[in-house]
Amino acid sequence: MKPKLQHIVLSFFILLAVLPATSRAQAPVDKNDEADKWWQAWADTNRDGSLDDQELQAWKNLEKERIDSNKDGQIDDNEKRLVWKLLPAPITTEQERKFDADESGWLDPDEARKLLFRRVEFIFETNGKGAIKTGLEEFYDSNQDGVIDLEEVKILREDLR
Repeated sequence: MKPKLQHIVLSFFILLAVLPATSRAQAPVDKNDEADKWWQAWADTNRDGSLDDQELQAWKNLEKERIDSNKDGQIDDNEKRLVWKLLPAPITTEQERKFDADESGWLDPDEARKLLFRRVEFIFETNGKGAIKTGLEEFYDSNQDGVIDLEEVKILREDLR
């Protein structure tokens, strides 16, 4: 991980650790809101199922500083898709847990890269018919059929370069 990125991520986690839990106003995560669902697991760093004010502010800062690469104030599909390269990814499946070498509960960018490389191999082994097994793959399933096909895997392979 690059020093500047390490500093931002470390600052994010330190901020959350030093703030007293009692001062955190809880905002429930709306599990039914598909438009927002993708980022909530990334922002819920204490994994309590809700986003407090500090988690929301930290996420907004990360969006502005790191994720919104074209600085247009919106997170587009390309920027969403590449978040795994910038920040530790929340583990949402058993398949992802297998790649969590440091057992942190998060996939750092190197761990995520290894996972996605293995998934690309699997996609080719199944001729583009293997079901999605990880949350990271969902960003590449453009037709949302639950499978990364041979056309969709081209983008994934490009992102792994």
